[in-house]
Amino acid sequence: MRKSLPANRQSREAIFAQLDALSAHDADWRHGRVPLYVFKGDEQAAEIGRDAFNRFFDENGLGGKRAFHGLKRMEDEIVEIGLSLFRAPEGATGYFTTGGSESIIAAVKAARDCARARSGDARRRIRRSPRRRCSWISKPGACRSVRTIAPTFAQWRLRSMAKR
Repeated sequence: MRKSLPANRQSREAIFAQLDALSAHDADWRHGRVPLYVFKGDEQAAEIGRDAFNRFFDENGLGGKRAFHGLKRMEDEIVEIGLSLFRAPEGATGYFTTGGSESIIAAVKAARDCARARSGDARRRIRRSPRRRCSWISKPGACRSVRTIAPTFAQWRLRSMAKR
């Protein structure tokens, strides 16, 4: 049977009890057991991050140009900081995502557009490691008319050694 919304409002305590039950068997990231998938500095930085996030929790960044000018400015500043950290040339631009699939799709699109601009070839390919199953590249590649290919390990190794 498919899950549905509760018929009546639930108390805060009931909601948090359900959340605790759902995460009861999760990895113990608070004690360093998960080096990946967790973005947390020290406790003070985490608290400031949570408070800042909650301050703008109800606003949607898609309304940045029309309604939430402060959010748009923050987004622009984050992109500028990223461009500065990567020493991007003057005139470079950036794209702000919330991570995950959206970021990968944006990266594949940027790679495709860059390759098209350099070569004029609309049929681009992304080479990936033969040791990895890269559904995170293959799926957005299909959406962006980019074909992923995996050379044999020997071909990959020879190319890597030739670049040294």
